[in-house]
Amino acid sequence: IIASAVSRIYSPNGEVGLATIKLRDGKQRLIGAKDLISGANIAKIARDAGAKAYKRHRATGLAGIKLEDVLSAMADEFESMARTLSKSNCRSYVTDLPQDVDVISVEPIRRKVSRPHTYLHVA
Repeated sequence: IIASAVSRIYSPNGEVGLATIKLRDGKQRLIGAKDLISGANIAKIARDAGAKAYKRHRATGLAGIKLEDVLSAMADEFESMARTLSKSNCRSYVTDLPQDVDVISVEPIRRKVSRPHTYLHVA
């Protein structure tokens, strides 16, 4: 579960795009989870996954944290992280932006299916 969560955050070819920053010089920069993640975010993901597992245990009797709990908590936290980013505060989160070029917009990436992992066991 941990390896899957870490690869979801840091994988160079995974679903890590959260927002696109547009700069005044016309360039764009994809902001991923690895650019914004902090220890507080990881702690919140762990707490939320535990809460989801607890609710499932109370409802069904199935104990333990499952991969789906962690992935769902990560999706919620990634959406929250993307909404937090704005053109006025993005330099405090993303430190490697060019200092001489203004940020003109921050657009969160909208996914058609926000939690694709919840549909894995439909059939």
